[in-house]
This record gives sequence, structure tokens and C-alpha cells, in this order.
Amino acid sequence: MWTIDDIEIREVELDFTSSAGGRPQTTALYADNTCLVNAIGFAELNSDPAQLIVCESCGHVHCEPGGWVHLRRIGEYVGFIPAFTEMLDGEFESTEYSPPKYIAARGAPTFDSNSYAALRSAVPAFPATEQIKLITASEAVRLLQWQATFRVLGRFPNNPILKTHAVLAVSDGQLDEQCNRLQEFIDQHIDSRVALSVCGHRKFSPVEFHLDGPGFPTWRPIAVSGNDVAFNFEHIGQLTLSQSAA
Repeated sequence: MWTIDDIEIREVELDFTSSAGGRPQTTALYADNTCLVNAIGFAELNSDPAQLIVCESCGHVHCEPGGWVHLRRIGEYVGFIPAFTEMLDGEFESTEYSPPKYIAARGAPTFDSNSYAALRSAVPAFPATEQIKLITASEAVRLLQWQATFRVLGRFPNNPILKTHAVLAVSDGQLDEQCNRLQEFIDQHIDSRVALSVCGHRKFSPVEFHLDGPGFPTWRPIAVSGNDVAFNFEHIGQLTLSQSAA
């Protein structure tokens, strides 16, 4: 994931002359010199999903495909994640609701409470934190797949299947046992719409999967506490089924 610390609001001029709309002035949202929202005055930032990159020739939502995200609470963070539910509806939807290109390049943008408060102060059109839905177990599975190193869970929208031949070792326990545990956890949650929240006072320890590839990277998709398994998202922490839904 991509942690956003600082944002920048830039004045922009759009060219609507091809649609007889003139050259309207608006603003754009940037982070680390990357445009997150290209036309704040035209994007419907309070919708779910929301198209953050709109057509620059007319400003209309849905004019051009792509640029869509769901705002989700992921633990104590707010994240811009791909609109997985919509993209899974069919071949047309997989293109129409595809995410901004920066998510593939840099990961899903995430904001801690202070950063998101600063974002809302600069762009009040974004929803208040309490209005944002918690990420579901199914969305978390798909987010793990989307961001997995070396696409070790396969390519979305295919069902996420662990490429066990690409896993060289694990940090704890037997390799086959941990690979089976991860796959069973994914299969258990792939269709679950139950919301996730931060694990309570119990300590979960991330499981490191050492992958066969350049630099032999370490991947930590899950954390365990005894026989219990939780989602593990780097810098955010461990998430499990919310107590209200358990």
C-alpha cells in the first residue's frame, strides 16, 4: 500500500472546447507529485464507488472508463481501493470500473486519521470517516491478490490461488502447512461480505512467505495467533471479522 503523508491542491484548467464547454477552472489533488483526483469540482467524491479520474474533455462521470475506487476504512486508515465488486460483474464492468493507474504503479493510497482529516479540510467533498464503510473480508482477499508480490495469488479477476511453487520457505512452521493455511483462509473469505476491524488485545504474529524471485522478497499476507488467522496489511496491522458481525 501507499501511505499518504502530504497532499497538494493545484489549480488546473480543463479544455471542454470540443464539447462547447469552454475552459473551466477547477482544482486537482496531488500526493508525491502524482495526481489522485484530476478535477475536484467535477468528481462525485461522496459516491460509492467514486470516479477520481474523470473525462478531461467534458468533466462528466462515466464518460471515460477507469479511474474508480471504493473509499474504505481499513483498520484505523482510510484507503482508496479498486472497485472489486463492480469489476467482477462482467467483462465490460472490469474495464469501466478499473482503478486509476497509480494504484497499479504505487499501491492503494491510504491515509491515517490525521492525514485524512487534512484531506477533508482541503477537499470537504470527501465523506466523513464515520460515513465510510469498513472493508469487507472479500474485498480484503482481493486487495491481497491485487498487491501480492510477483502475482503469487494469480491475476484478478481469477480466483486467488497461491502459486505454491513460488514459495521457498516460511518463517514459522512447515512450508506445506502454512501454504495450505493461507489458501484455506482465502477460500473461507473470498465471498464474505462481513466487515473487518482491527484485532483486539490478542497478539497476532505475521507469517513470512519467502518467494522465489529477484531479491527473494518476503511477503506477509496473514498473521496467526494459535489456530486463528487474520489479514495482515503492512503499516496498517492485522484485521479480523468485526465483533459486531462475529
